[in-house]
Amino acid sequence: SSVAVSDTCRTPTPPITFDPSFSSGTLFPNPVIEYFEYDFHLENEGVISIQLFDIQGRLIKILYEDYIKKGDNRVSFNVSHLNAGTYILTVDNTQEKLFTKKIIKY
Repeated sequence: SSVAVSDTCRTPTPPITFDPSFSSGTLFPNPVIEYFEYDFHLENEGVISIQLFDIQGRLIKILYEDYIKKGDNRVSFNVSHLNAGTYILTVDNTQEKLFTKKIIKY
């Protein structure tokens, strides 16, 4: 069986906001070809979600969603499958958006 869903029935994707404005952490290399690493510091441990959006604000992929420790952290991701372009990385906890970073993919 299959299910067809009309786009008129879907809730529109909310626009992506850059608040906090491209803050905290180091993303390298940037521009990226295959892999990038993101170093960041958390004041409190907890569950976070790291998401990748295209420049129009559409969710491309949830890269990480799990518990992470307080203090310094490093995560690595393979983005070789993505088309060249500009992307936005966001890091959220359950209460707020913590970080945003712009990524240029070659």
